[in-house]
Amino acid sequence: MTHCETALGALIASCAVMIASGASADPLAQRGFEITGVVPVVCNATFDGNAAQSDRIVDLGQVQEFCNSAAGYRVIADYNAGNDPGTLIVSGQEVALSSSGETTIGQQAGPAILSQQIAYRPGSTPLTILRITLQANAI
Repeated sequence: MTHCETALGALIASCAVMIASGASADPLAQRGFEITGVVPVVCNATFDGNAAQSDRIVDLGQVQEFCNSAAGYRVIADYNAGNDPGTLIVSGQEVALSSSGETTIGQQAGPAILSQQIAYRPGSTPLTILRITLQANAI
């Protein structure tokens, strides 16, 4: 057996192994792809006001809440501070306002789109400024 015959035999044997291993495997089963994306957290409160008063309670209107935070969010009332600013009534639930000028008036455990009715019962130092904001919880 000559050197060329030995080299040719080894080449044929190695090609046969490569063909056999390639033919038995499904090329699509070994391939794949992954799609990932990042969605920004958006939290927004929109106020639809219609102030109407009856029996010392001022109906302020509705707050539309939208927040896509997976960890949820807090609804915060920001207002002019006073010793006794009064009480907000959020969809029937009374929340006493603190004298600090900021009070959490609601909380959600996950993303939500909600509409909340807001009313106000003035205290001895009535509000002249009221802002409702949403703050996403940290993940």
